[in-house]
Amino acid sequence: MTPEFATETKVPKGTTSVDDWMRKNNVVKRKGKYYARSAMTFPRVDLENPVVQKGLSDLQLFDALSGQGDRHGGNIYVDPVTGTVTGIDDDWSFGEGQRADDVEGLRSRKAHYLGLPELVDADTADKITNRE
Repeated sequence: MTPEFATETKVPKGTTSVDDWMRKNNVVKRKGKYYARSAMTFPRVDLENPVVQKGLSDLQLFDALSGQGDRHGGNIYVDPVTGTVTGIDDDWSFGEGQRADDVEGLRSRKAHYLGLPELVDADTADKITNRE
Protein backbone atom coordinates (compact mmCIF):
# COMPACT_ATOMS: atom_id res chain seq x y z
CA MET A 1 0.00 0.00 0.00
CA THR A 2 1.26 3.43 -0.88
CA PRO A 3 -0.42 6.60 0.35
CA GLU A 4 -1.12 9.38 -2.14
CA PHE A 5 -1.18 12.99 -1.01
CA ALA A 6 -3.02 15.16 -3.54
CA THR A 7 -5.51 17.22 -1.55
CA GLU A 8 -4.08 20.59 -0.58
CA THR A 9 -4.96 21.64 2.96
CA LYS A 10 -4.18 24.47 5.38
CA VAL A 11 -2.86 24.41 8.92
CA PRO A 12 -5.82 25.23 11.18
CA LYS A 13 -5.64 28.50 13.08
CA GLY A 14 -4.43 28.03 16.62
CA THR A 15 -2.36 24.92 15.86
CA THR A 16 0.48 24.89 18.39
CA SER A 17 2.53 22.10 16.81
CA VAL A 18 2.43 21.77 13.03
CA ASP A 19 4.45 18.53 13.23
CA ASP A 20 1.90 16.95 15.60
CA TRP A 21 -0.98 18.15 13.40
CA MET A 22 0.68 16.69 10.30
CA ARG A 23 1.31 13.32 11.97
CA LYS A 24 -2.22 13.03 13.42
CA ASN A 25 -3.91 14.01 10.16
CA ASN A 26 -1.78 12.19 7.58
CA VAL A 27 -0.46 15.41 6.07
CA VAL A 28 2.81 15.98 4.20
CA LYS A 29 4.58 19.20 3.27
CA ARG A 30 5.90 19.76 -0.27
CA LYS A 31 7.31 23.02 -1.59
CA GLY A 32 5.81 25.02 1.27
CA LYS A 33 2.29 23.59 0.86
CA TYR A 34 0.48 20.96 2.92
CA TYR A 35 -1.29 17.95 1.40
CA ALA A 36 -3.68 15.53 3.09
CA ARG A 37 -3.74 11.85 2.22
CA SER A 38 -6.22 11.47 -0.61
CA ALA A 39 -5.99 7.75 -1.40
CA MET A 40 -4.17 4.48 -0.83
CA THR A 41 -2.86 2.66 -3.86
CA PHE A 42 -2.24 -1.06 -3.95
CA PRO A 43 0.29 -2.76 -6.21
CA ARG A 44 -1.20 -4.81 -9.03
CA VAL A 45 -1.60 -8.50 -8.25
CA ASP A 46 -1.77 -11.20 -10.93
CA LEU A 47 -4.91 -13.04 -9.82
CA GLU A 48 -4.43 -15.59 -12.60
CA ASN A 49 -1.16 -16.76 -11.00
CA PRO A 50 -1.80 -20.23 -9.46
CA VAL A 51 0.52 -19.42 -6.52
CA VAL A 52 -1.55 -16.32 -5.71
CA GLN A 53 -4.83 -18.22 -6.13
CA LYS A 54 -3.71 -20.99 -3.78
CA GLY A 55 -2.37 -18.48 -1.28
CA LEU A 56 -5.60 -16.49 -1.22
CA SER A 57 -7.69 -19.64 -0.85
CA ASP A 58 -5.45 -20.89 1.98
CA LEU A 59 -5.67 -17.51 3.70
CA GLN A 60 -9.46 -17.49 3.42
CA LEU A 61 -9.54 -20.97 4.97
CA PHE A 62 -7.18 -19.89 7.77
CA ASP A 63 -9.41 -16.90 8.44
CA ALA A 64 -12.50 -19.11 8.65
CA LEU A 65 -10.77 -21.53 11.04
CA SER A 66 -9.30 -18.79 13.24
CA GLY A 67 -12.34 -16.50 13.32
CA GLN A 68 -10.50 -13.66 11.58
CA GLY A 69 -13.16 -11.18 10.52
CA ASP A 70 -11.02 -8.24 9.45
CA ARG A 71 -9.35 -9.50 6.28
CA HIS A 72 -9.39 -6.96 3.46
CA GLY A 73 -6.99 -5.74 0.77
CA GLY A 74 -4.98 -3.71 3.25
CA ASN A 75 -4.41 -6.79 5.42
CA ILE A 76 -3.01 -9.00 2.65
CA TYR A 77 0.54 -8.88 1.34
CA VAL A 78 1.34 -10.55 -1.99
CA ASP A 79 5.04 -10.80 -2.77
CA PRO A 80 5.45 -9.22 -6.22
CA VAL A 81 8.21 -11.64 -7.19
CA THR A 82 7.06 -15.01 -5.85
CA GLY A 83 3.29 -14.47 -5.56
CA THR A 84 3.39 -15.75 -1.97
CA VAL A 85 0.37 -14.52 0.00
CA THR A 86 0.71 -13.44 3.63
CA GLY A 87 -2.06 -12.28 5.94
CA ILE A 88 -1.18 -9.36 8.18
CA ASP A 89 -3.01 -7.71 11.10
CA ASP A 90 -4.55 -10.87 12.55
CA ASP A 91 -5.74 -9.24 15.77
CA TRP A 92 -9.36 -10.28 15.21
CA SER A 93 -8.37 -13.96 15.13
CA PHE A 94 -9.10 -16.44 17.92
CA GLY A 95 -11.55 -14.15 19.68
CA GLU A 96 -14.83 -15.13 21.29
CA GLY A 97 -15.54 -17.60 18.54
CA GLN A 98 -17.32 -17.38 15.23
CA ARG A 99 -19.16 -20.06 13.32
CA ALA A 100 -17.37 -20.63 10.00
CA ASP A 101 -20.68 -20.44 8.15
CA ASP A 102 -21.95 -17.26 9.86
CA VAL A 103 -21.03 -14.80 7.11
CA GLU A 104 -23.96 -12.45 7.83
CA GLY A 105 -23.25 -12.36 11.58
CA LEU A 106 -19.79 -10.94 11.07
CA ARG A 107 -20.88 -8.60 8.27
CA SER A 108 -23.47 -7.10 10.63
CA ARG A 109 -20.53 -6.09 12.87
CA LYS A 110 -18.82 -4.38 9.90
CA ALA A 111 -16.37 -7.26 9.45
CA HIS A 112 -14.93 -8.37 6.11
CA TYR A 113 -15.39 -12.12 6.61
CA LEU A 114 -16.05 -14.09 3.40
CA GLY A 115 -16.75 -17.52 4.90
CA LEU A 116 -15.17 -20.78 3.83
CA PRO A 117 -13.59 -20.82 0.36
CA GLU A 118 -15.47 -22.72 -2.33
CA LEU A 119 -12.35 -24.72 -3.21
CA VAL A 120 -9.48 -25.91 -1.04
CA ASP A 121 -6.13 -27.10 -2.39
CA ALA A 122 -5.64 -30.86 -1.88
CA ASP A 123 -2.29 -30.40 -0.08
CA THR A 124 -3.86 -27.85 2.26
CA ALA A 125 -6.80 -30.16 2.98
CA ASP A 126 -4.42 -33.03 3.72
CA LYS A 127 -2.45 -30.87 6.16
CA ILE A 128 -5.61 -29.83 8.00
CA THR A 129 -6.95 -33.38 8.22
CA ASN A 130 -3.51 -34.88 8.98
CA ARG A 131 -3.59 -37.09 5.86
CA GLU A 132 -0.07 -36.18 4.72
